[in-house]
Amino acid sequence: MINVEKISKIVLKQLSELDYEKNCVYADRQLIFPNKVQKNNDIIRMSEQELRILFIDEFIKAYPTLFFSIETPTEKKYNIGKNYDDVIQNINLNIRSAAIDMC
Repeated sequence: MINVEKISKIVLKQLSELDYEKNCVYADRQLIFPNKVQKNNDIIRMSEQELRILFIDEFIKAYPTLFFSIETPTEKKYNIGKNYDDVIQNINLNIRSAAIDMC
């Protein structure tokens, strides 16, 4: 059985220790948070992508013989509308597969 909780705890610790582009004097990893230029100043951009990369790294270490895929489409199609009323009235529907981050 895959222990997602254990991997997640390791990843959260690593995520909290990531350095930032602006002050990247010392970093344990090559992965860093980039700066995003705003009107008045730079801010640090954190996205799900850093978390995903760390999670995949830990998953590969913990389960080197298992296979996985990214952005995996579902077999069934789903109606994804702009709002609930559009779905009910079948207006502006986008019928497509859902995508699961990692399977």
